[in-house]
Amino acid sequence: YRRTSNYTNIINYTEGNYSDHKAIAKVLRAFYFQYLVDVYGDIPYFGKHQYTELLQVPYDDDAVIYADLLNELNDAITMIDNSSGAVTVGNEDAIYQGNMTMWRKFANTLKLRLIVRQSNVISLADAQAALAGLTTTDFIGFGDNAAMNPGYAKETDRQNPFFEIFGYAATGATNNTFVTGTEFALQMVDGTVSGTGNVDGRRSSMFRTNNGGNYVGIEQGQVLGNLTPAEAGDGFSFLGAGYGVDANTTANATRDTHIFTEAESFFLQAEAVTRGYMPGTGLTLFNNGIQASFELLEATGYAAYQADIVAANGFGYAGSTDQLIEAIISQKWIALHSINGAESWIEMTRTTYPNAPLPLNQPSSVRSVKLLYPISEIQGNSANVPTVQTSADTFVNTVFWN
Repeated sequence: YRRTSNYTNIINYTEGNYSDHKAIAKVLRAFYFQYLVDVYGDIPYFGKHQYTELLQVPYDDDAVIYADLLNELNDAITMIDNSSGAVTVGNEDAIYQGNMTMWRKFANTLKLRLIVRQSNVISLADAQAALAGLTTTDFIGFGDNAAMNPGYAKETDRQNPFFEIFGYAATGATNNTFVTGTEFALQMVDGTVSGTGNVDGRRSSMFRTNNGGNYVGIEQGQVLGNLTPAEAGDGFSFLGAGYGVDANTTANATRDTHIFTEAESFFLQAEAVTRGYMPGTGLTLFNNGIQASFELLEATGYAAYQADIVAANGFGYAGSTDQLIEAIISQKWIALHSINGAESWIEMTRTTYPNAPLPLNQPSSVRSVKLLYPISEIQGNSANVPTVQTSADTFVNTVFWN
C-alpha cells in the first residue's frame, strides 16, 4: 500500500497534461492490486491511499475490486489512445522508456490475466465481451518482455535484487546456495513428470549439477540439517545460469528484472483461445510460450523438446480441453520457475496444475488457498478487518474466483 500510493499520487496530480504518465500509473497500480486480491481476497480498495482523511479503511468485496481493475485498465488504454499533447514519458519509465504502444500491450495482457483468472466463475459471453476486438498482436509478444532496469550496477544498493539476494551480496558474499531445486522441480524437467523420460533442454539453464555432477533436488519442506550424510550425498542442484546467479559477474549483477514475460503472455493467450474467449490458434500460442521460455533462459534444444512432448499427457497440447489446460499451466509453471513464484502458486490454486506434492510437515492435507491478514492490519484497522481468522482459514476460505 505504501509503494502503490506513489501511483495514486501520479494519477491525482492536477498540473499539466501528464495523461501518459497517469496511464502507466493506472496499469501498474492494477498490476499490484490484482496480486493483493489474489493472495488475500477482500481487501481495502476504494478507500485506499487516503492517509490523512481515512485512517480506518473499509474492506471491499474481491469480485467488485476485480471489476474495477478492469475499468482502470480500460481507462488507461483510452488515455493512451487519446494522449495528444501529453508530456512525453522518457527514461523515468524504467520498463519501456516511454514506449506507449508497449504500455498498451501491457494493459491488454493484464486484462487478459484478469479474465483468465476468473475462468471458474465467469460466463463465456462475459469473457468474450471483455476481450472483444483483441487479437494476439494486442498482447505482449516476442521481444516485448516487461523488464525493469533503473540502472543496475555491481555495487551496494544498485545490484539486480534477485542477484543480490540469491546470487552474490554487494559485499561479495556468496548467496548462490540459498535456494536448492526441489525434487519435483527437477522431475518437471528431466522427463519424469511428462513421462517421456527425456531431459528438457532448459534443465541445465535452470539448475547446476551437484558436487557429483548430477542433477538432484531436495524434497520440499526437508531441512538440510536434518539429513544424514548418506541422504545428503553429493548435495543438491542450485539455481543455474538462466537466472543469472551462477557467477559473480557484472553481466549478472546488471540483468533486467522481469515483471511480465512473453512466455506468460503466450500461455494466457493459449488458455483464452482454448476456452473460447478469443480467436486464435491455441497450439501456436502454446508453442510460442515454450519457445519464449527457452529464449529467456538462454537454453538450447527447443525444437527437440517441442517434438518430444507432442503426445505427453498434460505436457503437450493434445487431448481433451482439461488436458490442454493442464499442459498450458504446467508449461507456464516451468516458464515462471524462479521468475514469478506467486503467479505459479495462484495458478496452481485456480487449476490444481501441476500436481505437485505437498511439502513435508504441512499442517493440512490440502494446499493453502490464500494468505491470512497480517497482524499489523488486525491491530491497525481493527474496525474493518475480518476478525474471524484462524490458521485453518488459509486452507478453506477461497478467493472469489476459486
